[in-house]
Amino acid sequence: MGSRRGFRIPNPGPREGLGSGFVIDRAGLIITNYHVVDGADRIDVTVGTPDGPHQTVSAKLVGKAPDFDMALLKTDRALDVPALVFGDSDQLRVGEWVMAMGNPFGLSQSMSVGIISGKHREDVNPSGHQGVYDFLQTDASINPGNSGGPLVD
Repeated sequence: MGSRRGFRIPNPGPREGLGSGFVIDRAGLIITNYHVVDGADRIDVTVGTPDGPHQTVSAKLVGKAPDFDMALLKTDRALDVPALVFGDSDQLRVGEWVMAMGNPFGLSQSMSVGIISGKHREDVNPSGHQGVYDFLQTDASINPGNSGGPLVD
C-alpha cells in the first residue's frame, strides 16, 4: 500500500436525510422514528393529500424516546390534513392485510401492501441503535425513506 500523505477527506458539509412520519393532531403534531431526526439542526416536513396542495413547514423536536426509536415533532403552524388514530397492534392478527405508507427513496406518498407474518419480533435492530423493540413483521415493502411512516390496516 502506498503512503496516504497529502490525502484529505473532504468535509461533507450539511447532510440531508429523508424519512416519513404521520400527523396525530392537526395542531401540528407528527410522529416519526427518532433515528430520522437524531442530530438534525433543522427539520422541514412536507405534508399534503394526494389530491390537494403540498406545503413544507418547519418543525421542532418536542419529544423523544431513543430506546423506542420514537420522536414527536411539532410544526410551526396547524396542518390542513387528516390525523391518524393509533390502532391496537395486540388486536392485529397474523395473516391480516396492512399498508406501509411513506417516502421510499424520496418517492413521496408511496404505499405498499402486504400481510402481517409475525408479531413481537424482538431480535432485529434495523436502525443500528440499541433499544427496546417489539416489531410487527410484514412483507409490505419498506425501504430507505419509509422510516417513521405508518403501517395501517
